[in-house]
Amino acid sequence: KQVQAEHSDKVKNALRNQWFSSLVAIFSEPTLNYLPCTPDLFGSFFKSMAALTAKELRQLVQDTLEELIRFCQASSSTISDEQFERAVMGEPIPGIRPAFQMKMLVHGHQIRFSPTPDDFENQLNSVLEGCLNAVSGLPAIDNKLLPCFGPFGDAPPTNLLPGQQPHWDPEKVREELEQSIQDHLRRAQQEQPLKVVSPQDPAVHECRREVKRLLEQAMEAPKRLQGVFSKFSDLLSAEPQVKAKDYKKAQRTLEEYRADILEFRAMADEAMSLTANEVQLGLFQVQCAPVKTGIALKATEMAKMLLNQILNNSVEDMQGLCQRYETMNARACEKPKDSKEMKDLKIYVESSTSELGELEARIGVVRSRFDFLFELNYLPDDEYVTLATRTYQWPQKIAPVLEESLARMQKLEEHMEDSLRARRSKFEETLEAALGEVTTFKDKGDASVAGEYLAELLGLRSRLDAIREEMEYINNQELIFGWNPSFYPQLDKGVKDLQPFEDLYTAAVEAKKNLNQWMAGSIIKLEPEAVEKDVDEMWRAAYKMCKSFAGDENPLRIATSIKADLDEFKQHLPLIQVLCNKGLRDRHWEGFQKAVGFNLKPTETSCLGEYVRKKVSQWLENLSEISDNASKEWSLEKTLDRMYSEWEPMKFETPPYRDSGTHILSGNCVEEIEMLLDDHIVKTQTMMASPFIKPFEVRAKDWEKFLLVTQDVIDIWLKVQAQWLYLEPIFSSEDIKKQMPAEADRFDQVDRTFKDTMKITVANPAVLVVTRRAGLLEKLKESLAMLELINKGLNEYLETKRLYFPRFFFLSNDELLEILSETKDPLRVQPHLKKCFEAIHSLDFDENTIVQGMVSAEGEKVGWVKTLNPAEARGAVEKWLLETERIMMMSIKDHIQKSAEAYTDVPREKWVQEWP
Repeated sequence: KQVQAEHSDKVKNALRNQWFSSLVAIFSEPTLNYLPCTPDLFGSFFKSMAALTAKELRQLVQDTLEELIRFCQASSSTISDEQFERAVMGEPIPGIRPAFQMKMLVHGHQIRFSPTPDDFENQLNSVLEGCLNAVSGLPAIDNKLLPCFGPFGDAPPTNLLPGQQPHWDPEKVREELEQSIQDHLRRAQQEQPLKVVSPQDPAVHECRREVKRLLEQAMEAPKRLQGVFSKFSDLLSAEPQVKAKDYKKAQRTLEEYRADILEFRAMADEAMSLTANEVQLGLFQVQCAPVKTGIALKATEMAKMLLNQILNNSVEDMQGLCQRYETMNARACEKPKDSKEMKDLKIYVESSTSELGELEARIGVVRSRFDFLFELNYLPDDEYVTLATRTYQWPQKIAPVLEESLARMQKLEEHMEDSLRARRSKFEETLEAALGEVTTFKDKGDASVAGEYLAELLGLRSRLDAIREEMEYINNQELIFGWNPSFYPQLDKGVKDLQPFEDLYTAAVEAKKNLNQWMAGSIIKLEPEAVEKDVDEMWRAAYKMCKSFAGDENPLRIATSIKADLDEFKQHLPLIQVLCNKGLRDRHWEGFQKAVGFNLKPTETSCLGEYVRKKVSQWLENLSEISDNASKEWSLEKTLDRMYSEWEPMKFETPPYRDSGTHILSGNCVEEIEMLLDDHIVKTQTMMASPFIKPFEVRAKDWEKFLLVTQDVIDIWLKVQAQWLYLEPIFSSEDIKKQMPAEADRFDQVDRTFKDTMKITVANPAVLVVTRRAGLLEKLKESLAMLELINKGLNEYLETKRLYFPRFFFLSNDELLEILSETKDPLRVQPHLKKCFEAIHSLDFDENTIVQGMVSAEGEKVGWVKTLNPAEARGAVEKWLLETERIMMMSIKDHIQKSAEAYTDVPREKWVQEWP
């Protein structure tokens, strides 16, 4: 391509600097003593010269195009089958010399040419473009180009003698001529040059078409050569990785692998010998070495892939085998710590010995694979050969290790069995001694030393638990050695016989400890209900033990002693109920003192025994009456405390209200508060009716007042909020404020009060704080009264509008207010027209909001006889809507008259479509 471009530039320069210059020099020769025409015909003369010059250049182009076609035709003749077969094997075709070289190579999965046929076509087209470029840009010859004092100039030489011929200086003519030519050539690039041949010339187009046809004809032989290698298309399209996975999944035999590997190798050999390295086919000399090499490499790669797969399979098997042998060797050399590990190891060694045959068979498979690789002259790396050697040596290495380990396990098993027999004999002796101690507890009957009995029994219990653990260990060892497990039912019987004595001694110790604590401990810490419950449970347990030990004298004596102590303590339970009442206050202790004559109020050191010694029980009837009253008062006090605690977490929820900058009460929290209010008001009023409320009557009345005030506050607050939510968007409209100034001022006051109340509530939303705020109820009542006045004024205002335009009665207050709040925007009326006017869905407004007509729900438009401008009503919606009603009736009347006139002149079908 570069050579062609250089040649094109060389021709172009020759035409400009040599041919054109020599042409101009002919007409500038100073010795020229004649002119072809008179000076007045110079213009026609030079036009003829321009045509002749263009013709000469066109002929040059034409000769070049014909020569290019002949060049392609000379090498594009049809090749016979015999010539093709000889050419494929490297024999040149007589009389044809290739002009171009191309390579046939493997590109991805396909066989392609480089350069491609399109590249050759583009190159030949560039030759044509270079030819056209060489003859373009040359100027025409005229007298302006020639020297002014030459033969065609208008400056005759000076100083001529009479009769002397004109004479010009040749050197001066040459210098002026060279300068004139260069200037003319430069101007020709910008001005109109000679028109020789354009790229759209039919001759050029025909040449391109013919060259393309000859190239396609010449490419038939290379494409036929390409088809020779089509037998390898399946090979080239194969992906080695995918093929390897398919082979592995199919689990092919070595013989199948052998056949495929040899086939791939045969393909490589066939590809290299299929054609000559360079094949001359007419216009092209095709280099086949790249495609042959590419196919051979792909076939070799496929064969190597299969060989590598066999090697990889072998390596995986060898690694698995070596790992198995190494695990087997390490396990066989282990030293067991106990009988279970010994038994498991013995079983493992025996199973491993039976597995050796299978492992050797797998080694045989690996050996056959390696022999296969060597057969096919495939030499694995040294590391794989080393791995194979190590794998082959394992069978001879592992056999003696397993034999030695099995012999060691058998000897250790015999030793462990002897040890187990000795341990079992010692266990039976220990069990018999412990069971003998169980019977000794029937002889123990002193309740005062029950603690010592219990400690002795618990020691025996621990020993029996240890004996049971030993029995379980022996049974486990017997199962390991395959013996029948030993059975000792006497152990369970001994534990069962010991349990009643343990319950007896535990009950005696617990009863003694509790009775001492209740009698001598601080009476302030006693819980009457808990003491009574514990006494009752211990008494019933003692009663059952008296029944169960009825035939055993000594244990029965202890059970009877426990029951007697509890019976004695039971008579003090009423006194505990009176003195340990949690509802007792100072006034009640004063009542006790008046009843008995001395102070009964306990201190931290006071105990039940002191009151028993003072014989306080003799005044128990009077004391019980005072204690009962205290209990009832305490119940009321606890109810008050509980109600207050239930109100402490109660808070008003105040979510933000749109973008108003304020908050409102949430309905969910208010419902919960009202439910709690109703419940507590009923409870408080019930308490106020009780005769035992007097000690805290003031507190109860204050609480009742809080509940009633809170109920009123919430009730009025919700009413104010509901009215505020309704009126706030109404009085946010400037139009409404202008039309209702008094109501707007009242609403501003209510709005400030409501927002201030909500602001304080958001800061501290606790109900106990909010509803107790001074003046809140009065402010809410005042706001509610103002809202009633506002609503009254609002209704009167709406009534005025409806009376002026009665069709407003078809609209609700909200819909009417929506219209009146946006009087500057007449389009806000559109959604409500269908309620005001029957069959009118909307009005037809133009871009200036001028009403042009009306539209039905079906989309039918009816123009008005006159337009309506709502802006002329100055915001009075009712006025322009009243005018709308009047124009509507006028328009309908006009349409009826015109349709009636047209009925006789227009066909009925057309008439129905034209008139509404």
